[in-house]
Amino acid sequence: PADLLRRRTDLLAAEARLAQAAARIGIEQADLRPSLTIPGTIGLGDGTLGGLFTNFLAGVGAALDLPLFDGGRRRAEVEAAQAEGRARLAEYRATFLDALGEVENALVAIEAYGQRNDDLAEAIEQSETALGQSDALYREGLASLFDVLDAQRHALERTCASLTPMVEDSTAAARVVRLLRDRGQTLATAESLTGGLLSGAVTSVPGSSAAYVGGLVTYATELKQRLLDVPAEVIASEGVVSAGCAVAMARGAASGTGADWALATTGVAGPDLQEGKPAGTVFVGLVGPGVETYRRLALDGDRQDVRAGTVVAALDMLGEVLLSANTPGS
Repeated sequence: PADLLRRRTDLLAAEARLAQAAARIGIEQADLRPSLTIPGTIGLGDGTLGGLFTNFLAGVGAALDLPLFDGGRRRAEVEAAQAEGRARLAEYRATFLDALGEVENALVAIEAYGQRNDDLAEAIEQSETALGQSDALYREGLASLFDVLDAQRHALERTCASLTPMVEDSTAAARVVRLLRDRGQTLATAESLTGGLLSGAVTSVPGSSAAYVGGLVTYATELKQRLLDVPAEVIASEGVVSAGCAVAMARGAASGTGADWALATTGVAGPDLQEGKPAGTVFVGLVGPGVETYRRLALDGDRQDVRAGTVVAALDMLGEVLLSANTPGS
């Protein structure tokens, strides 16, 4: 993560602005102190060729600059420089935290994809082994052709499962980024069960920095309230796995980041129940210009399937709204 952060242009630019502000503080503070200058003149000759070698004229004086009458102005300039320095420091910290969050989210997404691919690779291997066994039994007359075909079907399904989520994620994310860039609009995310997968899918698209401002992963209920301003009464009455919570999360992300659009995900990845709701129960919240809506999902599969399906559904939801002829800015 440290190497990735050091290469980010936004962080380097913020660091340069902070250094410039710090230098200005030093210059303004130096201007408060008395300064001594020694002006002088040196002249040769009296205007004639002979006088060039016979006459040498020199004058030296001293000037002392004391902040007696403009001290107030100079102190005000120091205070202004210090205020700018504090603002640049806050900007740098905010940029650093945003960059760190994006890098960590991307690493989480990469790790999740890697784990999913490992699991699917193992499943593919098992299916191929089963296919080989079925084929051997068929050749020995101990299995029917239907058994072999069924084993082939399972192996093909496993192989397709390893490719489909990646293709769907990249296609849906690329479409959203393109539509946002065409409109000159931006997107923010707020994630719970997806844990950074949504932001990872968006930032995997080249040029996404022109449309994506950042996001928050608020897994804990407390963080949903503290960072996204999800009302306590919504959680008390509907729970965190609810339409109200999803919309409130999206609203908080849009408000906190200043993005035009915000997507939020909350739900049950499984395998256990949460708030009495089964695994695969997901709510996606969407807030944007003239839009405040949600979509309820009922997804099948294991944890990785539910989380990957949520990402695709959320991106499709935003893409559909952006493509709508009634969308502001379209």
